[in-house]
Amino acid sequence: MMQCGKLNAKPTRLKLSLDIRLEAIDLSLSEVITRCRDIVVSKHIIHHTKNRTKSSKGNPVHENTISRRFKDCRNESGITWEGDPPTFHEIRSLGIRLYQKQNYDPQNLAGHKDARMTAVYKDSRGSEWIEVKA
Repeated sequence: MMQCGKLNAKPTRLKLSLDIRLEAIDLSLSEVITRCRDIVVSKHIIHHTKNRTKSSKGNPVHENTISRRFKDCRNESGITWEGDPPTFHEIRSLGIRLYQKQNYDPQNLAGHKDARMTAVYKDSRGSEWIEVKA
C-alpha cells in the first residue's frame, strides 16, 4: 500500500495493482519496482544505498533531494526548452495523462481527494496542439 499526500496531512490510503502497465514505456508497476531493488534491504523504493551525514543506508531519499538532482541532470543534458523547463513533478503529470489515455481514472490513480488537484496534473501546460477546423 502506498501513502500519498502532504506530509502533515492524513495520507490517502491507495492500493495499486502491481500489474498496472504504462503502454508508453511498456513497463508494469511491478517491473519498475524490481528495477529499484538493490543490495540494500529497505521498505522504501527510493532509498539511500550508502551511509551519509544525515541518513543511513535504506533511509528514504528526501523529495527535495530528488527534485534538486533531477534539475541538475536536466540542466546538464544540454536540452533546451521553450518557456520554463520541466520539473521532476512534471513526470507525475505526464504519467497521469498517459494513464488517462489508457482509461484509468486519474483522480483515483493519483490518490487525490479533490478533483481540482487532479485537474492541475491533467493540464498539458500548452504542450498539445489545438486544431481549429474551417
